[in-house]
Amino acid sequence: MLLNPEPILDLKQAIDISPLVVSPDTLLREAIALMSNARGTCSLNPLDSTITSTLQEARASCVLVMEGARLVGIVTERDLVRLMATGMNSEQTRISEVMTRQIIILNQSQCQDLLSILSVFRRYQIRHLPIVDDQEQLVGLVTHDSIRAWLRPTDLLRFRLLSEVMTSQVVKAPASISVLRLAQLMAEHRVSCVVIVESETSPGSPEIDLDSALSAADVLAGSPPLVYPVGMVTERDLVQFQALELDFLKVSAQDVMSTPLFCLGPQDSLWLAHQQMLERRVQRLVVTGDQGELLGIVTQTSLLQTLDPVELHTTVNFLQEKVLQLEAEKIELLQNRNLELTTQVEEQVIALQEQSQRDQLLTIVAARIRQSLELGEILNTAVTEIRQLLQADRVIIYRVYADGTGSAIAEALNERLPSILNRVFPAEIFPETCYQAYIEGRIYQLSNTETAEIPPCLLGFLQELGVQAKLVVPIIQQGTLWGLMIAHQMHPRQWHPLDVKFLEKLATQLAIAVHQADLHQQAQLELCHRQQAERALRQLNAELESRVQQRTAELARTVDQLQLEICDRKQAESNLRVSEKKYRNVVDTAKEVIFQIDAQGAWTFLNPAWTSITGWNIEESLGTNFLEHVYPEDKESNASHVQALLTGQTKNCQYEFRHLAKAGIVQWLEVSALPIQDWEGQVIGATGTLNDITDRKQSELETRKAFEEEKALVTLKSRFIAMASHEFRTPLTIIASSAGLLESYGHNLEDTEKQETFQSIQNAVKHMNQLLEDVLLLNQAESGKLEFKPAFLNVEQFCQELVSEIQRNSAQHTILFSPQYHEMPKDTAISLAFLDQKLLRQILTNLLSNAIKYSPQGGNVYFDIVYQAKFLVFSIRDQGIGIPVEAQAQLFEAFHRAEN
Repeated sequence: MLLNPEPILDLKQAIDISPLVVSPDTLLREAIALMSNARGTCSLNPLDSTITSTLQEARASCVLVMEGARLVGIVTERDLVRLMATGMNSEQTRISEVMTRQIIILNQSQCQDLLSILSVFRRYQIRHLPIVDDQEQLVGLVTHDSIRAWLRPTDLLRFRLLSEVMTSQVVKAPASISVLRLAQLMAEHRVSCVVIVESETSPGSPEIDLDSALSAADVLAGSPPLVYPVGMVTERDLVQFQALELDFLKVSAQDVMSTPLFCLGPQDSLWLAHQQMLERRVQRLVVTGDQGELLGIVTQTSLLQTLDPVELHTTVNFLQEKVLQLEAEKIELLQNRNLELTTQVEEQVIALQEQSQRDQLLTIVAARIRQSLELGEILNTAVTEIRQLLQADRVIIYRVYADGTGSAIAEALNERLPSILNRVFPAEIFPETCYQAYIEGRIYQLSNTETAEIPPCLLGFLQELGVQAKLVVPIIQQGTLWGLMIAHQMHPRQWHPLDVKFLEKLATQLAIAVHQADLHQQAQLELCHRQQAERALRQLNAELESRVQQRTAELARTVDQLQLEICDRKQAESNLRVSEKKYRNVVDTAKEVIFQIDAQGAWTFLNPAWTSITGWNIEESLGTNFLEHVYPEDKESNASHVQALLTGQTKNCQYEFRHLAKAGIVQWLEVSALPIQDWEGQVIGATGTLNDITDRKQSELETRKAFEEEKALVTLKSRFIAMASHEFRTPLTIIASSAGLLESYGHNLEDTEKQETFQSIQNAVKHMNQLLEDVLLLNQAESGKLEFKPAFLNVEQFCQELVSEIQRNSAQHTILFSPQYHEMPKDTAISLAFLDQKLLRQILTNLLSNAIKYSPQGGNVYFDIVYQAKFLVFSIRDQGIGIPVEAQAQLFEAFHRAEN
């Protein structure tokens, strides 16, 4: 007989059922104190600045953060060392601010031995694994410590050497290094310990500066000179001393390192290392050479990595072969069981015959159900056949309504029992948990109400009906729970698996028949509407003929009315065609993509909408991975959503992603998916729909773009209002003050003073007019209506007149005009100028006015013209403070003014 090998480790023994738990509001320093949980004493000797510690091992290497009954985070020793390296203050920091929120957890039902735990540790590179039950309630915590405490060593540990599994890349440091630097080294290299070493050049004397060497490469590569281990500092040590609130910048490694070290040779076995760790209560050992030099370290992780699942299964297979050899030696035992096996074969033959009979009966019942398209007749036929087959006391079809209530819409029962047909039952007897179980396709079996655990609401209902045994099979139609197929027995009954399987298959056939009946009912309704429309049309035609005969004399006045009635007739015909089209749409395939994938993410089903939306052929796509045509930047998020669904972490998922169509176009798809479970409730794939939302995404993009443009326009308007109010305020002030001066003191002013006042008013008016011209010009330029009318122009004469005009209005500044001629005679340069005089005046006036405006009183403005072979360059320079560098990027931006 082939024996099942005993599991290497029972998971229940390896779970720490009392892990350290805190709330999210717990201060970080309180969590550190709980993890440290020192039961010894610690003192600092002021004479030799060394720390004498009798601290025992910390209670926990991590804390779990719970919010009520929900696990929300975890903080490990490695996290604390990383935070210590950054210099974070733990006094006011709450643990919710630094905890790791993305936690790797494992359901208790998904693992049965050590192999599954080790596989998770290796896959995610973690050392702490929370275990939850089916209700996602915390069961406990599995760590390297808990595994090692219950580990039963095997021959694998006895015959493996330390040289095979030790870590030769060791982070090392001198004894003089600070504890803060040690924390930084652990955080940088993501290690749990640092070995304190001495150089071979001067052991016992002042050491070489290994700290500066470690700043370039902290990993020991085994190259000379040799180093000798003198101590070790671990994450747990740092967490314990952090609880003592020491100054890690001042405390050196030699003050806190663990010494003496426990060393083994590379030829020692893993079994010896395991015994040493258990005896000395340490988690890592140093491996040294013949001269005591540092070769590497071996940790609990190294020991656990030797328990490779492939090697363990190979060992199990070897043991099974040994068992088979023993079975060959005791073959005579099989002869004693011939009679028993013969009996079992006969029982199996009988079971197969019963199964065959039920399959034949299922075919007959399904055929009878499908003979009719009337829903009531279908359901009555089903309950009658089921009751006759199961010899049950009552069989009903229970219809589930959207509000949680339900009623028996079909019933077949024993004559002695009262009928519950059409009785409406409240939602309390059908809780949400039952609904979720049935929607997942689960079957409920009750053999005896007196021995089974039943919710109080359901127990009262069963006692009222006198039911002691019950079998419930869900009827699922198009992903929703349509109803339940229920068999009642008034005495205890153990339901046969073949009966359960039969009802499950019959429920599938019944769901199909109900769907066909619904389609038939819809078709009949559409046909009824069509017949009503035809009768209305015939009646309308008769009325029209009667009106024509009776009102021939009034034909001229009734033409409009007849045309209106004809339009109504056409509308009725159009409505009839629309109804026919709707009927066809009910029968046709849905437009959204309906898909299914297996547990590896490969397409197993796609409807024709896949080709119409993406352009990819269905036959070519089936069997390929769903990520094959996903946009590269969306593959990771898409895979994480589907992985969570396939691993049971979520019950459904709905998200959006980008997809590459066959034409090379990027399209947006929206996916909505649910898991597919097998008979045992294991997730074997997923099913759902895909919708093309590219147009919606494009509309959102255009809306955001329009919003940004509107926002920029509002900013531009605000800037223009601020500029205009500032620019117009100055000339208006001059005009108002000059006018007030003339009004109040005009009779006392001399003619020259009056003339100057009038001149100020005129200059202000000209300035305002120039501002309006600028605004008008800018508006014409932005609207594309600015006209360009070039003509030959004497540029030098034009510029001299413009300078004279501006100079008259600004006596406090001097405009120095200087024409320069390069590579061509003066007369030729003047005759070749082909410009728009109006636009040129506008440009130069603005530049010269600004140069005068922002130059100091009495300053010079330099106006140069440079004639070249193909270019005419205008250069205007002032003596002002200039435009700041940060504002020069907005030099050609409308209505923008620098801060200075």
